[in-house]
Amino acid sequence: MDLTLQQKLQEVRASGSIPKLLTINLALAITDQHYRISGDFFKVWEAPSHLESVTVKFNNNNEPGFTFRRGKKLQTPFDEVYITTPAGQAGNLEIIYGDSSSGAMLDAWTEEDSASEVTEDILNQLEGDVLPDDYGRHIAGVAQTQVFAANADRKSFHLFSDLANLGIIYIGYDATVSATNYVHAIAAGGSYWREDYRGPIHVIATLAAQNVQYDEL
Repeated sequence: MDLTLQQKLQEVRASGSIPKLLTINLALAITDQHYRISGDFFKVWEAPSHLESVTVKFNNNNEPGFTFRRGKKLQTPFDEVYITTPAGQAGNLEIIYGDSSSGAMLDAWTEEDSASEVTEDILNQLEGDVLPDDYGRHIAGVAQTQVFAANADRKSFHLFSDLANLGIIYIGYDATVSATNYVHAIAAGGSYWREDYRGPIHVIATLAAQNVQYDEL
C-alpha cells in the first residue's frame, strides 16, 4: 500500500535522513579545513557557476582529495571531511550531505545540473560583456607585430585602420603574415571583425607608423 505524505515524512524524520546543508564562503581561501559532519552522501548543491570548486578529503587528511563543482556528488561513508578552497574565488558554495536515502531523492537533479552547465556556457557566449578585455591603438609597420596574444576568454575582436593612414595593413594569425600571406587587408577607414577565433593576431603594413584601433571582447 502506498504511504501517505504524512507517513513518508514520519519515516524520513525517524530515519534521520533529512539532507543537511554546509555553506562555504569561497572568498576565504582555506586549506584542509576540518568539518565534523557525517553521512554517506555528499553533493555540491549550488555555486555561483560551474567553474568554482572545492577539494574534499573524506575521513583521512592524508588521503587524496576529490574536486567538486556544482552538481558533482559522491556516495561514500564519512564522519569527517577536510575542505580546501582555491584562492581567487568569490561567493558561496552550498554542500548538501546526509545518508543515501536522502541522496536518492536528489538523483533526478543530476541531469538538470549538467544541462544547466551547458546552458550557462551558451548564454555566456551569447550575452554582451560589461567591459572589454582590451582596447586601444596599435602601431603597425613594415615589420610584423602582434596585436593580440591567444586569449581563451575572447568572444570577438575588431581592428580598424585609422582614417589618416596611407598604407595597407595585412592581418594574419602568426608571425609569417606578409603582403602575400594574410587573412585580410584593410586600407584607411577599413576594418576587420571576427567573433569565433581565440588565437593570436599579427599585422604588417606597407608603410611605417600606421595606426590600428582595436578592441577585444
